Amino acid sequence: MENNALKRILASILFAAVLFAGFRSAVTAEEATESVDTSNYAPGLFYPYYDHIGVGMEFAPFTLTLDHEPDEDGIYQVSHATAGNTVSYVYQLTEDGVIELAYYPNSYEGEDFRYHEDSLDEQVAAFFPAELAVGDTFTRGYRDEQEYTVTDILAEHEVEGEMYHDVLVIESVMPEGEVQRYYYAPEIGEIASEYIFDDEGNAITTALSEYGEVPTE
Repeated sequence: MENNALKRILASILFAAVLFAGFRSAVTAEEATESVDTSNYAPGLFYPYYDHIGVGMEFAPFTLTLDHEPDEDGIYQVSHATAGNTVSYVYQLTEDGVIELAYYPNSYEGEDFRYHEDSLDEQVAAFFPAELAVGDTFTRGYRDEQEYTVTDILAEHEVEGEMYHDVLVIESVMPEGEVQRYYYAPEIGEIASEYIFDDEGNAITTALSEYGEVPTE
């Protein structure tokens, strides 16, 4: 009888240990999906061309072109073109995250600004810290003037008929109450945005409609 009781006690302890280990593994797996390495979400990095449709204003649609891939220091350049204007952005991948080194309005696509003096000075703007989790807050801008919060990491999110996974959602609330929201997919970058400017939910929106090689005319 004592042996049977001892066996039952040992079995109960073993079962509890296995259950606890399984619970710990589940929590660890869940935690792994709650934070992301933001270098996988860097803007305009992964394909030569991105085409975004837009609704709400004439400058909402835009294209991104990867002008120059990262050099040995992680410095690369992207052109953002809207109706009548092109702005070139120079970014750098660093251990601390993605930073914007400089931007150049009214530029020509392909013009190389990576080693321009403005790109190499000390004035930089954070774009993404190295890692983000739901609930994290961070700032953007050359004076850290824009505050964003990670509101979600969506397991799935559909944009223009394509399903994306592990989508990072960040949001900024403006002083007058307007809401700016961005959606980023890993190894793609920005896939959608919303600028909600009144209580009725009226918004300017963009959505990634095509990406890949630069179209040939």
